[in-house]
Amino acid sequence: MKKFIKFFIFTIVFFIIGCGNNDIYTTYVPEEIETENIILEPEEYEPEEIDPFYGMVINPLTGTWILEEIAGNRPMAIVINNLPRALPQSGIGQADIIYEVLAEGGITRLIAIFTNVTADKVGPIRSTREYFAPIAINHNAVLIHHGGSPTGYNAIRNLGIHNLDGMILEGSIFFRDMVRFRTSGMREHSSYTNFENIKNYMSSRGFDIYEDIPYLFNFYKEFQIPEGTEVTEIVLPFSNSHTANFIFNNENGLFYRYQRGLAQIDEYDDSHLTVSNIIIKKTSVNAIPGDPEGRVDVNMLGRGEGYFVTAGRYVPIIWQRSSLDSQTVFLDKDYNILNLNPGSTWIAILPTNANIEFLNNIENYIVQEYE
Repeated sequence: MKKFIKFFIFTIVFFIIGCGNNDIYTTYVPEEIETENIILEPEEYEPEEIDPFYGMVINPLTGTWILEEIAGNRPMAIVINNLPRALPQSGIGQADIIYEVLAEGGITRLIAIFTNVTADKVGPIRSTREYFAPIAINHNAVLIHHGGSPTGYNAIRNLGIHNLDGMILEGSIFFRDMVRFRTSGMREHSSYTNFENIKNYMSSRGFDIYEDIPYLFNFYKEFQIPEGTEVTEIVLPFSNSHTANFIFNNENGLFYRYQRGLAQIDEYDDSHLTVSNIIIKKTSVNAIPGDPEGRVDVNMLGRGEGYFVTAGRYVPIIWQRSSLDSQTVFLDKDYNILNLNPGSTWIAILPTNANIEFLNNIENYIVQEYE
């Protein structure tokens, strides 16, 4: 009974103390609020600016953005067969610069300059000539060819050019398109290589694989229409048996390549060859006296005239070269280094007396494919 009385008294005291300190022990209950019409405003967010060219640099051969690891690739100068039976060629649409120059018999060969090529085969590859070596030197490039004339081999030795020769490296670095190889009259048009083969060989021989590429031109940062005479077609008569044409497309600012009246196609991706810039270099071309194959000598030294074509305009230019181990310099009328539009360039080397035509009346030109 005493315990009960004590418990009863303790309970009453605790209740009285609790009521007296209500402000300390009460639990906070929020007032009811309406939530139906509340709009939550998102916090202002300013995304970080992303550089679209992060990890990229300007390609010295084209003036366009490329991945930094590709930019360090040493250029390759690949001698491409340009006979009608050799067409279509493979991989040349990925070239940064293409030179076209006469060989024997009124035909031309192409020296395609690459910093990178993804095509599984590039070619068909043919033999080198003496004046191909200075073209490779223009870009500090490795010269890649299948055979060569006696003076062609002499130029490689005398100028100390790194080269890959299919006459020695067939079956390893160079390989055959077996369909062409087994077709009558096509064996000499069946030699190919690719970027991985070239790079692996260069590494095994201790060649410099990554090098700074010398600039041959300056480039506009964006597409420009320079002063000059309007042109929609250029006709390049290399010889009586070979004429090439470029047709301008005003919609994309590119020139489309034709030869012998047919569109020039890249077999790798079935694309029509296009370029942003065309440089025409006029120089003396003479038959080599007593040469049993009728080979020619193309002068690469001194000073001469030519034309620069871009964005549907053409202007006269000057070229000069002081030595075979230096670069060719292309100058505008004010003797400044040429400014090119970003993109690939075709350099056509023609005889001084070639009657080049600049036309401005092409309509509805029909594109034909090679059979």
